[in-house]
Amino acid sequence: MDNLTICVNYAFENERREQLYGLFERVFHIPVHTLQDFYKKGFWDETYSPFTLFEEDKAIANVSMFSMPMMVGGERIKAAGIQSVMTHPDYRNKGLMKQLFCEALKSIDEEYTYSFLFTETPELYTLFGFRIVKEYISTMQYEKNELQLSAIRKLDFFDGEDLQLIKDVFENKEYLSRAFAPLHYQSSFYLHMYDEKWNDKLYFSEEIKAILIYEVVDGVLKLYGVISEFMPVLDELCAVIPEAFHTIDFYFSPDQLGVEDFKLKLYESNKYFMVRGELPIEINECKFPILAEF
Repeated sequence: MDNLTICVNYAFENERREQLYGLFERVFHIPVHTLQDFYKKGFWDETYSPFTLFEEDKAIANVSMFSMPMMVGGERIKAAGIQSVMTHPDYRNKGLMKQLFCEALKSIDEEYTYSFLFTETPELYTLFGFRIVKEYISTMQYEKNELQLSAIRKLDFFDGEDLQLIKDVFENKEYLSRAFAPLHYQSSFYLHMYDEKWNDKLYFSEEIKAILIYEVVDGVLKLYGVISEFMPVLDELCAVIPEAFHTIDFYFSPDQLGVEDFKLKLYESNKYFMVRGELPIEINECKFPILAEF
């Protein structure tokens, strides 16, 4: 273990970055070719800063941070996201993750007041000052009984023209939420779209000039995301969806859609949302946008 070196903030050095891909594949099962394509297409977050332990040319442990400005209660805050926390199985239980995490937090504390992460093992992070924030889905009754023809069309993330449309809409998008949402989440969104389950839910409405990510299951419209330069009001959005439904579940805070009368239900997931730092408002009745999760 004497021949270990820490490399920091090298994401745009091609050789070093590609050495990190193997660790992603081993720990998170993200194929190397997916990460190569992700970078080639310009999806990589330019603020993404890895802290990586190398044994010669082999990446064995990593913690990464990135800039994540947020809207919280109508106020813009400066925050950092922490992701890609991973250790090669052959090098676990040696304190490597703690070493890198302390380095990353030291860097974050020089510039940011708040930091966020998602994890399946929250107990690893409470010692660093992180706390679990319970998330809630907004839900409401909304009767739409008649099926109708609609100009909405299916998008394919892997189609060049559709991808350019997505990029163009993202370039000029309005805030998804003023209550609680990151201002920029393209990289997370694009990575999600490599998963066919999300690509299958991707649509565009020319009528309201909006990208919608949704599905209707047993009469429930599950609305996962809306991307538009001018956010539609809820009635406009529902009018372009051809399926019938009686309930809407919002997987983000729906304030920008003009929604006020809704109930909350606990969002259940094997991933926990955690925050470090005292936010200006209480956020335990919000949902971090599901397609912005990282």
